[in-house]
Amino acid sequence: MNKLQKGILVLNGEIPPCIDFAGYDCIVCADGGFDRLNEEVKKRVHCLIGDMDSVGKKSLDLYQKTLKTIVLERDKDQTDGQMALQYLHQLGVHNIDIVGATGGRMDHIFYNFALGETGNVRILGDGFFAKMMGQGRHTQQVQVGAVISLVPLFGSVHINSTKGLKFPLVDATIEFGLGQIATLSNIAIEETFLLDVATGKVLVLCYDQ
Repeated sequence: MNKLQKGILVLNGEIPPCIDFAGYDCIVCADGGFDRLNEEVKKRVHCLIGDMDSVGKKSLDLYQKTLKTIVLERDKDQTDGQMALQYLHQLGVHNIDIVGATGGRMDHIFYNFALGETGNVRILGDGFFAKMMGQGRHTQQVQVGAVISLVPLFGSVHINSTKGLKFPLVDATIEFGLGQIATLSNIAIEETFLLDVATGKVLVLCYDQ
C-alpha cells in the first residue's frame, strides 16, 4: 500500500502564507520553487526537479548531500512543473496540491494552471483555489458567498447543469470569445455546489468571500 497519500508541488511563484506543509506526505519542488520555502520545510523536500536555471547556487550547495535532485536538460518539450507532476504520479501520489502557480510570467501562469488537467489536482493561491473538472458530475465544498468562476481554458465546454450557484447554468455551451457567455463571478449559495459537465474540461476557480 502506498503510504504517500497526499503531495504538494511547489513552483517558483507566490506561495500562499496559509499553506501548512506539515499536512503533506510528500513535497516536490520544481526548480526555483525550492528557494520559496523556509529552512524547516526545505529539510522535508522529497525531490528537487528542474534544469536548475532559477534555483540559487547557495541552496544547491547547502543541501546537495541530503536533497534528491533530478537535473533536466535546458532544452526540452515540457516544463519543469510538468516533469515534477509526472514524478509525483510515478510515486503513486495522485491527491496533489500545487502552490506557486501565480506571480510570474503570464505564459508560465497559463501552463501552470494547465497542470490541473490530470488527476485529482488543486492549484492553491492566496485566497483562492482552482481545479479542472472534465466530463461527469462533480461536487465541491465551498463557503456560502464564495465567488465561483468557470473558465473554458481548453476550448468549448458543454455544461448540463449546475446547482448551488446564484446564477445556474442549464444546457449551456461556454467558450472564450466576444458574444459568448461570460461565466465569471458567480456566487455560491450553498456549502456544496454541483457541476455536471457533458463535454470538455473547465477550470473552476473559487475565491474566498
